[in-house]
Amino acid sequence: MRYYADSCIWIDFLEDRYKVDLFQECLDNKEELLISDVLIDELSRYIQLDNMKMILYLLDSRHLLCKAKSTPEQRIEAQNIAKERDIPPWDALHAIIARDYNATLVTRDKHFLQLRDICKIELH
Repeated sequence: MRYYADSCIWIDFLEDRYKVDLFQECLDNKEELLISDVLIDELSRYIQLDNMKMILYLLDSRHLLCKAKSTPEQRIEAQNIAKERDIPPWDALHAIIARDYNATLVTRDKHFLQLRDICKIELH
């Protein structure tokens, strides 16, 4: 199985706000974690990316890290979905990336449930 944690999961983990088991589960169960250029860009506004390096290194060293780069087509689709559903374009793009990489999107934000027809959503 492959997981794609949205920014709130990463921020909660890195700021130790909530217990986040997803990263340890990926390591223990040999499940992949998807990370995208969109996610890195979004996170860079809130945290120092050096704080992510340890978990990314651990996953990558065990071949459990999958890297994704968004495409112009995905961005256009996200803009359209965002307008139709009145949600942030970033969130629509995360769902599209998860879909295209066959990943389960893990989040705490319930508004992502509006996107469960696009990809599998798991609330934590």
